Amino acid sequence: FALGVTVGLLVRRTIAAMACTLAIFAAIQIVWPIFVRPHLLPATHTVRPLTAVSFSAMGDTNGGHLLMKAGTVHGLPPDTWITSSEPVAADGHQVTMAPDACNMSAAKFVGCLQDHGIRMALTYQPVGRYWQLQLLETGVWLAVAGGLGLACYWRIRRLS
Repeated sequence: FALGVTVGLLVRRTIAAMACTLAIFAAIQIVWPIFVRPHLLPATHTVRPLTAVSFSAMGDTNGGHLLMKAGTVHGLPPDTWITSSEPVAADGHQVTMAPDACNMSAAKFVGCLQDHGIRMALTYQPVGRYWQLQLLETGVWLAVAGGLGLACYWRIRRLS
C-alpha cells in the first residue's frame, strides 16, 4: 500500500502508477527471497557424510560437473531451511567433477563418492530461528513502509 501511494504521488497517472507499483512489487518478491532473506541472520555450516543426506538432485551434468543438492539431512530437525549444499573433498574444497571410477556404475555412485572421501557441506538456518527471522523481516518491511510514508509526507508538504 505504501509503495503504491508513493509511486502514485510521484507518477501522478493512475494506470502508470499501478503498472510501476506492480513491477516494483514483483521485482521485490523475486529478489528478496533469493538475495536478502538467506542473509538476514548468520547461517550455520556443517559437513555430513553422504549416507546422512537424502538428495533432491544428484548426478553428473553433460559437462562432467558433479551435481548434488541435499533434500533432507538425517540428524538435523525436520523443516530445517537448507540454503546451500555442495559436495566437498576431505580437505574441504568443493568437488566439481566426479572421480572417473564413480562414473562406471550408477547404482554404486554415492558409495563410490563416499569411498573417495567426498562429503556434503551444508549451509542452513536452524528451525529455532523461524520466529526471529519473521520478526526481523517484519521490522524491515515496517521500516520501509514508514520511510515511504515519510517520503510522501515530505513530497506533499513540498508541493503545497
